[in-house]
Amino acid sequence: VCIACVLEQTWSCFRRKVASKQVDISRTSVKMSGLGRYQVLAVVLAVLCLLPAHLDAQSTSTDSPHRRHFPRLTQGDITEISEIINNLIESNVIEDGTHPYIAGFVRLIFHDCVGVSCDGCVNLEYGPNAGLAPYIDVLNRTYYKPEHKLFKRMSQADLWALAGIIAAGRGAAKGGEPLSTVFRYGRIDCSTSPDTNAEDVYPNANGGARETLDYWKDYFGFTYPETTALLGAHSLGRCHRNASGFDGPWTTDKDSLDNAYFRDIANAELGWRQEKLDSSHVQWVQSVGTDNMMLNSDMALFKDLRPDTEDPAGQFSHCTYAQCGYSPSAAHVLAYAKDNALFVRQFSSVFQKMIEHGYTTRAAGRDLYEPVPGEAYEGMPRAPKREVWERAGPRARPYAPEGGV
Repeated sequence: VCIACVLEQTWSCFRRKVASKQVDISRTSVKMSGLGRYQVLAVVLAVLCLLPAHLDAQSTSTDSPHRRHFPRLTQGDITEISEIINNLIESNVIEDGTHPYIAGFVRLIFHDCVGVSCDGCVNLEYGPNAGLAPYIDVLNRTYYKPEHKLFKRMSQADLWALAGIIAAGRGAAKGGEPLSTVFRYGRIDCSTSPDTNAEDVYPNANGGARETLDYWKDYFGFTYPETTALLGAHSLGRCHRNASGFDGPWTTDKDSLDNAYFRDIANAELGWRQEKLDSSHVQWVQSVGTDNMMLNSDMALFKDLRPDTEDPAGQFSHCTYAQCGYSPSAAHVLAYAKDNALFVRQFSSVFQKMIEHGYTTRAAGRDLYEPVPGEAYEGMPRAPKREVWERAGPRARPYAPEGGV
């Protein structure tokens, strides 16, 4: 405001001197007869006064190691980092032969991208994120290992996105189709990565058809076929009572990203019925066959579920599987159930959109970039100062000790 006032006064003075012919504007050299000396000095002083505050604001926003610039990533870098992630996945195999990191890394990138953008930050104290700690911890330890130097090469959010792509790609390959999602880098971590206190809005597991479809439309801009395909990721992994409160796998092969999820939802012969686990959790179970289950939000892709008005918690459906009509996305469930290749193609496309949520807007300066041809990057930039790690929180400190997950 002060600068604007000074400039206005200077311009008024200039106009008066032009009118009184004290300034000859017909020549390239303008004789101002001492015009504006004090006004110009005032402008300079005002700018100098504001400059320290501007520089301080800049230093505040960039002193975190998570907001600094990284070198360009090459295809050699991505090959090397992908091998590191694949080794992580292979390092954790449970008794039934399942690789928990496949489903875990895919779930992690979704939870990271809920909110404004994918920013390498998840609030582990917030209920919907329960059970994600093992996946964050193993990637965080890998991120700061001195032999990998990933913290000098990419953001946490980029590492999580790449881990999600590799995990989903392994699942799709096991299901018989290639994933076509590509990795682009340039995501910006929040200043406290990987921790945050943000409580973002997640989809309601007990939601009916309209609520489920509207969530993905309102928060991500996804169409019905895109939302239906994305939820096909539930063919990976399982629910745990000590995390989500639900229990059981969605499909039999928990490492395979395929259309088994849709085939089961559309299969009336499985005898789907609702079962109450406790006062807060109701899920769909099969009367015959396996112990696979579905959430309300899963079944709502095929059946037009709405909460029973007599159920105070709003968890039970107003109709049975046989009685419920079809939901607006039912045709897409049937299409994916019949064609696994179609499902994986659509999933690859919408998964690309999800892991780039909040980016690729040039006006905002948040572009993502494809790795350039070349070998792995050699000249690593210097690591941030030690005090920066301390401000970033315990999980962000480098060289965290190894531990069981």
